[in-house]
Amino acid sequence: MMALAWRPVAVLLVFVLVVTAFALGGRTSFYEQADQLSLVAWVYFAASLFVFGGTDLGTPLKESGPIPVVLLWTAYLLAPLITTTVVVDAVRRALGARALPERSLADHVVIVGSDALVLAYLDAVHAVDADRVVLLVEHAPGLGVPVYEPLDAERRVRRVRGNMLLSETRARLALERASRAVVMTADDSINLECAWALRAEFPALPVAAHVVDLSLLRPVNRILRARRDSGEAGAPMVFSTHRIAALLLYDEHLEAHFAETHHADVVYLAGFGHLGQTLAELLLLRGEEEIATLVVVDPDAAAACRHFALDVDAGAFTPVPVEGELHDPGTWSDALAAGLSIEPETTGMALLTADAETNLKVAMLLRAQACPLDLYAICTTRSAYIDALARELDVRVFYLDEMLAGALRDHYEALSAT
Repeated sequence: MMALAWRPVAVLLVFVLVVTAFALGGRTSFYEQADQLSLVAWVYFAASLFVFGGTDLGTPLKESGPIPVVLLWTAYLLAPLITTTVVVDAVRRALGARALPERSLADHVVIVGSDALVLAYLDAVHAVDADRVVLLVEHAPGLGVPVYEPLDAERRVRRVRGNMLLSETRARLALERASRAVVMTADDSINLECAWALRAEFPALPVAAHVVDLSLLRPVNRILRARRDSGEAGAPMVFSTHRIAALLLYDEHLEAHFAETHHADVVYLAGFGHLGQTLAELLLLRGEEEIATLVVVDPDAAAACRHFALDVDAGAFTPVPVEGELHDPGTWSDALAAGLSIEPETTGMALLTADAETNLKVAMLLRAQACPLDLYAICTTRSAYIDALARELDVRVFYLDEMLAGALRDHYEALSAT
């Protein structure tokens, strides 16, 4: 940007030099009476220097006097120089955008993906490194050659579309000069395949892959631990934002809840998807002694609990499945009977991990039944409507994007040390 700042000043200087020269009596071989023409004519002559370089004016006449001659010759030389730099920059930009744009990249961060989570990670990068250029790659299986978009100078982002599973595409991202790479598309298998390929091709590059599916995350983590224990290098880092959020929720809120109660609690998990299972695994690992019963409420609770038991060693602590639609009052009558009926004075909490609308419906159901549970709802993004309704229902709401903001910054900084 600094290289371009001089041009407006230089253009203005050319006009000032030409007008001043003619006002002081300057004349040229083609216009011997130029000093007697109007100001509009002088401005036109100055503008023509950028196109014709003075060939339509002729050379300055010595009879004009030394000052007008010097001013005119200076303008004659400066105007074509400005025009030449404009043309050279235009050609350079065209070549950079269409031929080999990766040549301009160095010490950049490569993020592969295109959803809201990727944008959250982008914000985390710029919160730590405000001036760092980020190459935001949208995985496009149908493209054989990556397509670059112009640099967003304000956000320091360069967008590109390409098939990240092709070595030809990866070779066009200047990864040998990159600072870090994070692969976080919506497809866990693509993330793992791409991350492993990046580490194989660029061993010095810190690489992380985002994995949501616990059936993939757990065995991959076991493989990575075995490789680290054996001293074998070359594998990428694997992380889960659900696991990060679960740890934050437990450390900052649930642990304090358990510490305040005088007996073991009944914990209800409303929804047993990736986030619900991640919370269940953490509760069994960190809070087993604080939990009397873990009740899983989900339309496919029984099957999900069986799969969960295969992957997680829960010992004698087995989640109790209750099947049914989350917004069905009958489902919660069964669930409450399965948990709170164990002891008359048993209390506990419900962790609502479905979508925001379902979470609020469940909260209304439980409050309508005067259920003595502390309610915690996990939603994606903050909403004034959710905040207002949560206050009415006495529900503590945690927003994933806000919970992850600081955690993603920490992850980005830690990635450089891998």
